[in-house]
Amino acid sequence: MKKILVVISAALLIGGCFLPIMSIGTSTRNFFDEVPAGIPDVPPNALKYAAIAIIGIALASALIAFINRAKFLWLSGILTGIILTGVYFGFHAKLDQIKEQTDTQLKGFMGGLFRGVAESMFQTVQLGGIGWYVISTGALLLIVSSFIKQRSATSISQ
Repeated sequence: MKKILVVISAALLIGGCFLPIMSIGTSTRNFFDEVPAGIPDVPPNALKYAAIAIIGIALASALIAFINRAKFLWLSGILTGIILTGVYFGFHAKLDQIKEQTDTQLKGFMGGLFRGVAESMFQTVQLGGIGWYVISTGALLLIVSSFIKQRSATSISQ
């Protein structure tokens, strides 16, 4: 039962990396898609690095479960949660910083005539998608699976 739960968790983590996590206008993006505009002070492949780390954690967790060392799988779930939290709040902080810089630059430009256009552009960028929920569910299942007691073969046959 425990191994099955870990395999399901790993599949959710890996699959969630390929599901939408962000919407920009009418298009959606996953961890491996390029973000159209460069974000200052953030490497262009930062989301890809996070996805590769999550996939690595998923594969390592499945391997750990199959060699019966699943006692510390909760660490994998916590680490995945830390990565998700860092990406989510880091992206929001950068988006707020860009919005603030744009507001100050547009204030003096033609009396702030284009501030409404810039505001509506920022409202189209949203971090939301099924990928966040799928990865979070996989991380929670990893944590839960580490606390499930595995029955031995002798207790099952009796």
